[in-house]
Amino acid sequence: MSRAIVRAVSRKSLRTAFALNFLIAFIAFLVPIARGGGLMCLAGDFNSQQIPFVMHGIDMIKSGQTGFDYSIDLGSGFIGAMAFYILGTPFFWIASLFPSEAFMYLIGWFYVLKYAIAGTTSYAYFTRYSSARAALAGSMFYAFSGFMNENLLFYHFHDVVMLFPLLLITLDDLVEKKRRGPFILAVALNAAVNYYFLIGEVVFLALYYFIKYFIPDRKKYGKMFFSVLGEGILGCAAVCILLLPAFLFVIQNPRVKMDYTGSNSLVFSGQRYLFIIKGLLFIGEVMSDHTAVIDRNFSSCAAYLPLVGIVLAVAYCIRHKKTWLTRMLGVCLVFACIPILNAALSAFAGLYCRWYYIPVLFMALASCVMIDEVFTGDRASGAAVDKAAIFTLVLTISFICFLVFVKWSDSTPSLIYRPVLFAVYSAVSVAGTGAAWFLMRFKSKPQFLPFFLTVCLFAALTTAGVVISYQLEHGYPAGDHYEEIRLSENLSVPAGYRLDTNNNMLTIAHGYPGTGNFCSTVSGSIFRFYDALELERDVKSPDAPEGMAELVSARYSVEETRLAEREEEAVSETESDDRLLRIMTGKYWEMKEYEDPDIPQIGFTYDSYMTLSELKDVAKDVKSVYMLRALVIPDEEEEAVSERLEHFIPSENEALTTDDITELSRAHLRGQSSSFVSDSDGFACTIEADKDTYVFFSIPNDSGWTAFVNGKETAILDICGLMAVQADRGTNRIEFRYETPGLAEGRIITLSAIVISLIYAAAGLVITLTASSKRRRKKSEEV
Repeated sequence: MSRAIVRAVSRKSLRTAFALNFLIAFIAFLVPIARGGGLMCLAGDFNSQQIPFVMHGIDMIKSGQTGFDYSIDLGSGFIGAMAFYILGTPFFWIASLFPSEAFMYLIGWFYVLKYAIAGTTSYAYFTRYSSARAALAGSMFYAFSGFMNENLLFYHFHDVVMLFPLLLITLDDLVEKKRRGPFILAVALNAAVNYYFLIGEVVFLALYYFIKYFIPDRKKYGKMFFSVLGEGILGCAAVCILLLPAFLFVIQNPRVKMDYTGSNSLVFSGQRYLFIIKGLLFIGEVMSDHTAVIDRNFSSCAAYLPLVGIVLAVAYCIRHKKTWLTRMLGVCLVFACIPILNAALSAFAGLYCRWYYIPVLFMALASCVMIDEVFTGDRASGAAVDKAAIFTLVLTISFICFLVFVKWSDSTPSLIYRPVLFAVYSAVSVAGTGAAWFLMRFKSKPQFLPFFLTVCLFAALTTAGVVISYQLEHGYPAGDHYEEIRLSENLSVPAGYRLDTNNNMLTIAHGYPGTGNFCSTVSGSIFRFYDALELERDVKSPDAPEGMAELVSARYSVEETRLAEREEEAVSETESDDRLLRIMTGKYWEMKEYEDPDIPQIGFTYDSYMTLSELKDVAKDVKSVYMLRALVIPDEEEEAVSERLEHFIPSENEALTTDDITELSRAHLRGQSSSFVSDSDGFACTIEADKDTYVFFSIPNDSGWTAFVNGKETAILDICGLMAVQADRGTNRIEFRYETPGLAEGRIITLSAIVISLIYAAAGLVITLTASSKRRRKKSEEV
């Protein structure tokens, strides 16, 4: 296969690609949007993360609160926590033009736009190697792939997919046409949208350059490597205002680690290889409820192309064995099959396949080339399609038969979990392969239009099927979730207190501090707190043990009841609890908010301490009780702390139980803070102390904090990832100021990179115009 055919793509053809992909996406999402009366939701992560994150982000940005965010778990830096999810995507900034509560009305249309843009950018790339009609089909292979559909649960992934082709387009232009600047912009856009995906993109851009350009012609393209590298660095530097704070934030997260050792780094289990095969042959599925092989998996292992599956990609490799594209597909296959290489594309943060959109793009490109060759009568290509179709059918039927007839193990007799839906997906896969072969090979001169229309049909139906499957997975209408958010607006959580819940709909959606949440990117200090309690935090906060609410000042709580369930259970209409503050009732939900007056405000004093080593010897189920009893300090700080606090030794005192929680909590009411105020720049309070002591704050000890007591900067004592400061006898005005680590430096780097990029692009334009002028002058002189 030759390198890119460098030619301009007309605006009209781009508009056509956009319009057709928009139409297919509109058809696919029409029923789900209509079912919700304009509102849209899906299931799981999407409902619990994407919706409240965007709503909260809009409110934070509009209010200028971009420093510390008290509603992300026990508190986290806003930019660091939200950069992965929302802050770099253009759709977040479009959504911010509307009120936050309008977001659920926008979601469906944003999805339609994302599919349409993904189709348009991929079309622009494919037309460099194929005809416009083949590129149109290819754009639908890419935009409506199994990867896109399965990852509907992760709303922000689609932004990455829709922008990735721009990297390849601008890289080709830089290398082949010496066009300076566009690659910088493409890198900046992709880096801003999601730094996590940038890791895999950088790896594959390097492979793309070396396989496509450097290896075939080192002399011609060797020097261009430095231009590519330089523009790539400038592109990343241009968004360091976002990337640097995010990097400094995320490296503290213990999820970023290497988990592969020995043979596990080289070979997957047999079950995992079956799962990879299924992802190539079957349409995208509901991640939390797969039909076969692995029942629950969120790794994004899906790469199906509508209608054609792997048929045309395999045919391309048969027909064109020594091209750069065949080599790229081979490299992708190697990375997919070797754990250590697969993990490298995800920063070793888990067994994820979230880079599969890259091979999907190359598979779609290979399919475009084969479409052109077959529909123009190339016999060798037609024969390759025959062989590929037979191979794919044999592989698919063998895969199905293996799962149906072969016992997996004594404990797991079958890897088919949803037989009826598995049968449907099997039929779709086999029918797609058969239909693709039939439409391309059943006549001596096959017609493109029937093939193209069938691609459109498969794209629309498979996408609609996955969307509806996701909605059926949770069983609640969109209005149900919308009402839960709107009702919870009426909750009251005064400054200095928390809500005893980790439900994002109740906390993050409105900026209420909670006892935890469902978010992958939180302050690294929080993990030290959970480690001290012997609790594991992954993507979600663990259930709080008894005593934790009192420790972290969760004075308020919510009891939610779905009205249909309430009627079935015949719950009493009376309510006599003195702690009840308010009852809120809607069409779907009833919410009751309670207040526990025995829980102190954030910021309270201690009379005694114990060391972290001593806490480790305490039983897990009462660790939070002991943390409520004594300030748990690092062992190395004991000498300094002992000057103000008495040493509480667990083994020398009567054992504490959960029955002691209320008494211990009430004791802290006497030394609690007052006049507590907070915003994203910090918080402040007043403490009246009857002796020299320490004041504990259940807020993560991030590096951005600086503490002041009575106007004098003071050291922050790390308390299992949380904070404490010294306070003297009498009145103490305590202030904590927060500056996002890396933000100031990132701002400087971004401004510098933009200036350098503009100068660099302008110089390139001058050089191009000068060279063009010389050529015209020379031709004129010759005439």
